[in-house]
Amino acid sequence: MGALSMSGHVPRRKRFVPLLEDFPSISAPYCYRCPHNNETSGCKLKCADELETAIQRVGSENIAAFIAEPIIGASAGAVTPPDGYYQRIKEICETYDILFIADEVMTGIGRTGKMFAMEHWGVTPDIIALGKGMSAGYTPIAATMITDRVMEPILKGSKSIMAGHTYSANPLSAAVSLEVLSYIERNDLVRAAEEKGQYLFKKLQGLAKEFDIIGDVRGKGLLLGLEFVSDRVSKTPFDLQIGLTPRLVNKAFAKGLIIYPAAGAIEGIAGDAVIISPPLIITNEEIDRLVKILEASLEELQQELHAEGLIEDMQAI
Repeated sequence: MGALSMSGHVPRRKRFVPLLEDFPSISAPYCYRCPHNNETSGCKLKCADELETAIQRVGSENIAAFIAEPIIGASAGAVTPPDGYYQRIKEICETYDILFIADEVMTGIGRTGKMFAMEHWGVTPDIIALGKGMSAGYTPIAATMITDRVMEPILKGSKSIMAGHTYSANPLSAAVSLEVLSYIERNDLVRAAEEKGQYLFKKLQGLAKEFDIIGDVRGKGLLLGLEFVSDRVSKTPFDLQIGLTPRLVNKAFAKGLIIYPAAGAIEGIAGDAVIISPPLIITNEEIDRLVKILEASLEELQQELHAEGLIEDMQAI
């Protein structure tokens, strides 16, 4: 419930709102749908400055940390902040003596073309939460990384971090994770994720030219997202009741491709997106196959939407 209280995933929160803590939050750095209606070229990072306003409103003495996904995952489909955003966030946190926690469970261990996604912006968080990529899914494992600044008062005090669980330090999971990390290093998969990601990104941009329901292509490395709209010029989203995201996910799955649903980013009532995040070992030939399946799925979906009168035509804008 604590984690869900900090989440911005409206559909997941909906059933539990009466039980959740009312933690302060700020707007996402959602450039495609800027919360301050600024074009990227004229962005003054007002979404980052919201953090200072929130801190002043609550009082810095009442805030322990600010937490964010470097690239937003399930809540918004690989939304990626503009350059300078995290530098400003870190500056505000340091000004008010607040810890900056990066949730790198989805973005860490090479997924975005860097070992940690925060490296894209040259910012060092005080705490990093890790999971997923540590074991490549072969075994459950997670970890927390902290800076010397965070560790120092613990070493001078109790010398103990009370965060144990029954299966903490499981030797099997630790061994699997060590081998996965070793494999990633031996095969230079972080660099591969960057290169393959650039190749895949260009392919997805090609699909955006072909299908007018694709409004945005975004992400870094092999964590990429597509957002869908009924009108590309106005960026009008589809109503969630249409079920565009699950329809596309199911069509792709039936053809042999797994893509991740990320619907409801617009206040939980609209917005359709998917995340495309293939294995770090994917080849260019396999990316071509991935895109071919996705193209066929989009063609089928767009024809259905046209037949249902939900889009006017199927010509790319």
